[in-house]
Amino acid sequence: MAIEHIYDDIGGLGAFQIIIIVWLYGLKSMVGWSMMQMAFAGYGPDFICKVGDDDLHETNTSALALFGITSTRDGAFANGTRNVCFVNGTSCTSYVFQGIKRTVVTEYDLVCDLKWIRSTITSVQMGGVMLGAFIAGQAGDYIGRKRTNYGFYLLGAIFNVVAAFSNTWQMFITLRFLIGITIGAMLVIVIPYPAEFFPQRWRYLVTVVPTWPVGVLLFALAAYMLEDWAHLHLTCAVLHLPGLLGYFYVPESVRWLTVQGRTDEAYKVIKKMARANRKPVPEYAKEMLESIAELERETQGSSKSYSYLDIFKGKQMLRLTLIFAFHWCSLSIVFYGLSFAVSGLSGDIYLNMLLMTIPEVPAYLFNLCLTQRLGRRWTCFAFYAVAAIASAGCVIVYLTDSSVVGSALITAFCMVAKLCAAACWAANQTWVAESYPTVT
Repeated sequence: MAIEHIYDDIGGLGAFQIIIIVWLYGLKSMVGWSMMQMAFAGYGPDFICKVGDDDLHETNTSALALFGITSTRDGAFANGTRNVCFVNGTSCTSYVFQGIKRTVVTEYDLVCDLKWIRSTITSVQMGGVMLGAFIAGQAGDYIGRKRTNYGFYLLGAIFNVVAAFSNTWQMFITLRFLIGITIGAMLVIVIPYPAEFFPQRWRYLVTVVPTWPVGVLLFALAAYMLEDWAHLHLTCAVLHLPGLLGYFYVPESVRWLTVQGRTDEAYKVIKKMARANRKPVPEYAKEMLESIAELERETQGSSKSYSYLDIFKGKQMLRLTLIFAFHWCSLSIVFYGLSFAVSGLSGDIYLNMLLMTIPEVPAYLFNLCLTQRLGRRWTCFAFYAVAAIASAGCVIVYLTDSSVVGSALITAFCMVAKLCAAACWAANQTWVAESYPTVT
């Protein structure tokens, strides 16, 4: 017998599990917000060059005319003079940006010679995501799921506040790296932690709740209303605060407590779950927890801890790990590549963010239906195939059609690829979790 038998006897999928999804998996919405902030913060609006001490503004048409630049009635610049880095062979000393959006590009003049910094910030952030995933994986085993989860969540709020007051791009890129660490940590812990309160047959429900796209949609709405990268970071930090209240209700993982030999604490959590689900605690529960803890001590030794090396031990485990690693790499390239490229699509940036995020909501529903009928593997294969076809279509249109229709087709292909990548991501999470052995 295993812990799942206790979960089944105290309600299986009950009120406690619903509360856990809200308190724990709901945190992922703010993780999505944090991840996607560079989609707006890295947006580069049109600009004109300022040379020397001349005071150039969009409305100062006579000053603009000195440089051969004419301004149209809506503030756009004529004569093909936008987005140039030299005027009559002289490099720009500063820039005048079109529109009212305040991004890190307009804040730190990240154009021309500094244009490379925009993509570098995102790359550095993703490096932090990778590092955070490694750190949280080990921290979750050493100090527990709860402290790891809420510790990194709190750090995410703090780093967002500090990032809002960055006065140089060097400071900002450092803060985005630190925010990336918290994002990677949360993405690693936010799935298994709530899933460990569910019987195995219900764990897939954790991965199909669309909290990520909800967070990104909230971000798109906030970006439309605020149009300020610093205010978006502060808003993200403030919205972190309600999630921290869950620390006072959500218990530590029963599995982790049991494996650590802390069976008295694990039994208290079982009683809390049973009380919330209005079910009696099974008489065998305490004895089973103690037997599992004893078996773990006999099998691994009281001082044994797991590490990433364990998933590479044995031919079958190594093969499984390499396959899933390839899955995650390819999925990440497609999903995040499309997500961060939203500012490069034609049309309004806010509408593009909306169009690229909305498909993720039905993607979770498709995943829920197909995984129960086709299984995890064939569901992933189907979504992989459609995403590959849509991505190929996007590239073909980009290379062959530069018209307005071509731009619309590229956006449509990107939406399909994003939908399939999101659905495959959710299915892959369940597939990976079910493929590796557990200690209980």
